[in-house]
Amino acid sequence: MLTVERLKELLTYEPDTGLFVRRIAVGSGGRRCRIGDVVGHRRKDGYVHIAVDNERHLAHRLAWLYMTGEWPSTTLDHWDRDTSNNRWKNIRLAGYSMNSGNTVKRCDNTSGAKGVSPSGRNGKPWKVQFQKCTLGYFATVEEAKACYDKAALEAFGEFYRP
Repeated sequence: MLTVERLKELLTYEPDTGLFVRRIAVGSGGRRCRIGDVVGHRRKDGYVHIAVDNERHLAHRLAWLYMTGEWPSTTLDHWDRDTSNNRWKNIRLAGYSMNSGNTVKRCDNTSGAKGVSPSGRNGKPWKVQFQKCTLGYFATVEEAKACYDKAALEAFGEFYRP
């Protein structure tokens, strides 16, 4: 398992930019990586991964190791929801449930509000669901959104982002 000592031997982490920079040159010929090169590759899902000693690691997890000396004990959350932004101030410990409070609304959402969907009920066309539970039916999207926001804020606290 990668240690903080080995990580710091190979790379420097810049907390203000979230970038990792090579401390030693590796490779030869056309595949040479030089001292001072920024490392990492952005995946399709936005997360940055970095190969260290032939193992791939997520950059935000490496940042945690670099800054604290320990691997994160749980899931990490990007406060601004930008999974490629690995600045130290943007990364925080979050359990899976807390991390889910800091998500965007689903791409198939038609109401414009998280957790709110058409219900098909007469007089109360909007249904609110939170963590697989139905919280109620509402006449307006605004009422439904308020219900969801209240439940999410109680459950997720500072991690909830509407």
